[in-house]
Amino acid sequence: MTDTRTPPQSKSGIRAKARSAIDKTQESASETYSSARKRTRDAAHRAGEGVEANPLAVLIGGAAVGMLAGALIPSSEREKEALRPVGKRVAEGAKAAALAARDAGKEEFESLAPDRETAKNKASGILGHIAKAAVDAGKSAATEKKSS
Repeated sequence: MTDTRTPPQSKSGIRAKARSAIDKTQESASETYSSARKRTRDAAHRAGEGVEANPLAVLIGGAAVGMLAGALIPSSEREKEALRPVGKRVAEGAKAAALAARDAGKEEFESLAPDRETAKNKASGILGHIAKAAVDAGKSAATEKKSS
């Protein structure tokens, strides 16, 4: 029978293969690291440009993420006790601001909108002008017909 096994390699041959494998692995890891670093730097640059181009969208997005996180993370009893007075003050302030905004809007609307009597007088005046224009147009047409 013939022996199909490969002959044993020398220690120096094994070391050379191991060294070669280690070198290839180090080179591959180095290239991967460099590539990942470049992609990360590029992504950070693009994100920075996006923030500069549209800061309001970033602000709104950040607020939305914060509200979502706040809604999903349960609060402890200690937090509830500590924040209850703050929550009440914020709610009272928001209510006062909403009422002030409502009142200011109502006053502005009332100052812009004419009262009922003024609107009635203006409409009556407009209708009077329309009626006068119709009568004048009729007289003018009749005069034109007589002269022809």
